Amino acid sequence: MKSIYLIFFVYGTTLLSGCLKPNTQSVEEMRTDKKEATDNDNKIYIVPEKNASPVGGLRALYKHIQKNLKYPEKAIRRGLEGRVFVEFVVEKNGTVNQLRVLKGIGPECDREAMRLIQSFDKWIPGEHHGQVVRVKQSFPVVFKIVK
Repeated sequence: MKSIYLIFFVYGTTLLSGCLKPNTQSVEEMRTDKKEATDNDNKIYIVPEKNASPVGGLRALYKHIQKNLKYPEKAIRRGLEGRVFVEFVVEKNGTVNQLRVLKGIGPECDREAMRLIQSFDKWIPGEHHGQVVRVKQSFPVVFKIVK
């Protein structure tokens, strides 16, 4: 009789462990889904349905740059002119983050272009599928010596 109970116990335990696996997998799937949702929260879009835009439009951004541009003296003395392309991320709250120069013309002008873009933190965030998202943007800052 003892051997019959032992066989049933081993067989029953195997059945029970088989029943528990799907529940464990579903918990893991839920964790994965939660992680993917978190990853999507931090995802940076390059081409969302609705792109991020400066408050007041591009005209406001150009006006800000024109008013606040401080042409570096060293660059003026060297006759340095051109466009500095700055890449940045517009966050969900409309602030600017993760600035970097894509194409520069010199360290002084590059720093000034990044300072200008950073100082204009009035952005309307982008949207994708009806949700506010982080958007990667790039913008040229033109340096031209006016004589």
